[in-house]
Amino acid sequence: MKKRNKKIDYSILTDIDIWKLVKANRISRFPANFWNKDSFKNIFRYICLELYKFSKEDICNIRLKFFLKEECLITGIDIFNKSSFELLSYCFPELEIKEWELILVPKDFWNEDTIKRAINWLSEKEGLCKREDLINNFSTNLLKKNKLATLTSRYSLQYLLNLCFPEYDIKKWELRKIDKWSDELCHEAINWFLKKENLNTRKDICERFSGNLLEKNGLSGMLSIKFGYSSIKVLEFEFPGEYKKEDLKAYRNYV
Repeated sequence: MKKRNKKIDYSILTDIDIWKLVKANRISRFPANFWNKDSFKNIFRYICLELYKFSKEDICNIRLKFFLKEECLITGIDIFNKSSFELLSYCFPELEIKEWELILVPKDFWNEDTIKRAINWLSEKEGLCKREDLINNFSTNLLKKNKLATLTSRYSLQYLLNLCFPEYDIKKWELRKIDKWSDELCHEAINWFLKKENLNTRKDICERFSGNLLEKNGLSGMLSIKFGYSSIKVLEFEFPGEYKKEDLKAYRNYV
């Protein structure tokens, strides 16, 4: 006579014990009404933290559907509304995982609100609170380092900063080297420079306008590429016929 398999008393087993039975093919399926968020969390944390010793980066890089299938946990994706972010956030609240840290950012995730959240998080994390800090340190490499590479392919650094910090009104020439200076861009830069340095009158300009001051304000590229390092040419461009070299104190002191 064929010997009957001994009936398993699931009530004395932990969630992890039951998962081990399924994984070892000792039982073909999980018991009825077994799955809920907490039973999944218990097993998933055990697999990630105790079996595989995953770091936060490892966890964020899990290709979840494939991994869950391999570990007999594919039901989990349905428990968490098919959301990788919801699943990982619930299972690892202490890691404070952000959507953009996942290997696959949720579809249609990026909009103005989520961009602001991401850039504000980055600025706080890196201690970039002041205008000068952002201009000197905010870069494509910094975004890539913090899992925000997707933003670099969609938006300019200037757009990202001015969206999040409109009070700073950061200009593109403050952030990167510009190879081509159009007349329109030059007019914009020169007017910004005059306003920033309070060069409001002819006297102000004659006394303080110089190539060094332009370079100090991040306009060395414009000065060299468009005007051949000639500050008087900058004024001739912006104010045709109004200034000569001799009018400028910087020139008089130089000669």
